[in-house]
Amino acid sequence: MHIVKELSAKVDELEKMKIDNENLEISSETTETASSFDSDSFESITEKIMQDQVTQTCENSQEIKMENFIEIQTKNLQLLAKIEDFKNQLELHEKNHEMTQKMIQNLNEKNSKLSSTISKLEENLNEQKLENQETKFKLQNSQNSLEKLEKENQKLILTAVEEKAKFDAQLKISQSSNHMMTNLEFIRASIERIESEGSTKIMQQQLENERKNFISENEKLKDEILRFSKVSDQKSQEIQNLTEKSQKRCRKFEKKLKEVFDEKSKEIQILKEKLEKFEQKSTKDVEIQVVDTESEQEMTKLKENLAQVRKNWQTL
Repeated sequence: MHIVKELSAKVDELEKMKIDNENLEISSETTETASSFDSDSFESITEKIMQDQVTQTCENSQEIKMENFIEIQTKNLQLLAKIEDFKNQLELHEKNHEMTQKMIQNLNEKNSKLSSTISKLEENLNEQKLENQETKFKLQNSQNSLEKLEKENQKLILTAVEEKAKFDAQLKISQSSNHMMTNLEFIRASIERIESEGSTKIMQQQLENERKNFISENEKLKDEILRFSKVSDQKSQEIQNLTEKSQKRCRKFEKKLKEVFDEKSKEIQILKEKLEKFEQKSTKDVEIQVVDTESEQEMTKLKENLAQVRKNWQTL
């Protein structure tokens, strides 16, 4: 605006100088016509005097006009040169203005791209946080299920120990029953010996009743031993099945956890590469000065969150 004002002022000066030149030319023409008109009407003496005066004044005025005309031409040339300089400066300023507008537009586009990438990174980090929480929850549930399975396994082991103790007790009872059988055989031999010696019938009946009771008890004991052996075999089979199931579950869970861990590690690697690319882009665009302090804080938070996610996955 200042340059335009100067140019308009210079143009006004040029117009004024042109008007002055035209006035000077008109005055010179009038003086020439007046001199030619006066030479015909006055006397010879006055004509000479007037001619001398007119010639002197014309010469003086022509010399002054020529000097003024030369000065005006030089000033006009100087003003034209200045006008050309001002025009060139104006064109340069316009070009610089266009370049600055383009640079501002490019900077705005880069800023918008940076903000979009930052928002995408924030969304990815939020998704990773949610997935990390879900995996932690699943891991906690799996640990709880493993603890339950371990408790059930311990209970089964205790029941197996108790059943084994019962079996040992029954075995001892059977061994004692065998000892009683030997005693019974000895008693029978003694009875036969007594019968051979002519013992009474009452003694025989008592011995027979005792023998029957002993036989029934022995059969009950054998049935109990068979039942206990079947139960112990069934329990041992159940324990084996449960251990196999628990091992299969553990293997499946370890496999799934490994797959989830591999997927998360790949996603973390992808985020790491994106962040490195983003950091490289930011290092290339060093000329862009980030004025917004909140965006810088958000970038530091994003980096801290990514480092925390990496630590969590390393601990897992």
